[in-house]
Amino acid sequence: DVMNKLAFIDLGSRNRVVPGLKFLVAKKGKQGKFVFKGKVEVKKVWLTYSEVAITQLNDTNQPIVDGDLLVNPLFHPRRPVVVAFLGQSDPRKIRPAWTIDEASRRIMEIGSVVKPLESLQKEVLLGSDSVSEGVPLEIDFVIYTEPRMKQTRDQDPIYKLAVLIGVPVAEASDMYQFLED
Repeated sequence: DVMNKLAFIDLGSRNRVVPGLKFLVAKKGKQGKFVFKGKVEVKKVWLTYSEVAITQLNDTNQPIVDGDLLVNPLFHPRRPVVVAFLGQSDPRKIRPAWTIDEASRRIMEIGSVVKPLESLQKEVLLGSDSVSEGVPLEIDFVIYTEPRMKQTRDQDPIYKLAVLIGVPVAEASDMYQFLED
């Protein structure tokens, strides 16, 4: 119902959906790449479906329709996504009025888990052989908190390890759309 900015999705409380969860809406385009159509936010949740508000429509000629895909890297319908923050460890502001603690709280509200990287950092810096057996395999997603410091990031041994073992890494600024009020 584009006129009322309302839609329903086939994910409900059975799939760990909670009110406030945000998704990008996309369709598959050329070469399988996503073409983003807008944003939705979950308002009401039932067992097998949820009501969402259409908060953004990228192109009025491309309405959100049945069969579109929902994208949120911090959410998985069958299990919690394990997220870790990488960058400065002190709870400095990563966005005006935000701290890592605030972002962690919001990630946990949508049913995902935040794990500290301190033990992993010690293992990597000391060159321990147990790195491949420990924390990195539990982490699904890394959020890098340094704002656009590519040179610093590329020299970080934890960042290199995450890339090596195939854990997705995104900058904190790119994750705001999934966590903001």
